[in-house]
Amino acid sequence: MSIDKKGDGKEPKRDLRDVAAGKLAYKSRTKVELTRELLKLGYSHEDVEEVIREYVDYGYLDDVKYGMSFFTYGAGKGWADSRSKRELKNKGLSDRDIEKAYSMWAENKEYEEEYEGVTEEGDRALIVAMKMVDGDDLDERGHLPDKIKARIARRLFGYGYSSDTIYRTIREAEKNL
Repeated sequence: MSIDKKGDGKEPKRDLRDVAAGKLAYKSRTKVELTRELLKLGYSHEDVEEVIREYVDYGYLDDVKYGMSFFTYGAGKGWADSRSKRELKNKGLSDRDIEKAYSMWAENKEYEEEYEGVTEEGDRALIVAMKMVDGDDLDERGHLPDKIKARIARRLFGYGYSSDTIYRTIREAEKNL
């Protein structure tokens, strides 16, 4: 499946399967990401679709496995599950694959061991908040200043947490200091 630009004197492009395999060897990708990259290189849509189907059949491309790995990555960064889901949607995963990956990931016992049982979003949010403050940040009344609360809120919002979780986390962080 090489493309030869007829008559322009250039050598044919590399074999599509080799290019696709090289891209997957370098970094995991979703079907949509790999398709976009191969189309940008000038390969035909039909050829790319054929290779994508083959690679899915061989197990080289698996959006659900990719999603599970991405949820672990997001949890390690302290992200809310909604942020990971949004990022996966942007990477081209279907809603069905995202939900399947999430449910499989949430049931995975290795995840609980790796993150010491921190599977709840509220717990992850508190860990993120506690990394941002220490006992010296409290004012004379024992409260966090509004400036620091706002900084925590912005970070947690960026990580995809709901406003309820953010307010609850800030209150809990104040209690723990």
